Amino acid sequence: MVHLEFNLTSVLMLLEFALLAFFLYKFLYKPFFKISDERRKRIQEDFNVAEKAKLEAEASQKEAKKLLDNAIAQAEGIMANAKKTAEDYALREREDAKQKAESMLKKAQEEIEAQKQDALKEISEKSVSLAVYLASKLLERQVDEKAQNDYLKSFLSKIKEGGGR
Repeated sequence: MVHLEFNLTSVLMLLEFALLAFFLYKFLYKPFFKISDERRKRIQEDFNVAEKAKLEAEASQKEAKKLLDNAIAQAEGIMANAKKTAEDYALREREDAKQKAESMLKKAQEEIEAQKQDALKEISEKSVSLAVYLASKLLERQVDEKAQNDYLKSFLSKIKEGGGR
């Protein structure tokens, strides 16, 4: 059998060991675990912050994509609207040019018709004055019928000669 002796040295050693364990626990293990726990908390907080930043970045990325899609859609709408406006403007300009051309053509035709009417009126007036002149010449002479025929023939031949030039 093993016999254990307890003497004062053993008790002192036990007391020293307990004191050493107490001081080690109080000044080494407890601060070490405290630092370890604090570090673990900081790591967990950093991880949480990183996770939150990741979620925010994903949300920002989705929002940016949404805004970009909206901007693209708006740009396409603006382009379509600008194209339609340009086409409408070109159509209006063509219509205006066509109306101006038609108006100018109508005005020119009216001017030609007016000049034609003026020329016909002038010819009519001249032919009337010529007829009056011929009648007055015929009445002045009061000659016999043969003289009148001779005079008319000579006058007509003069007109033919003058008009043939």
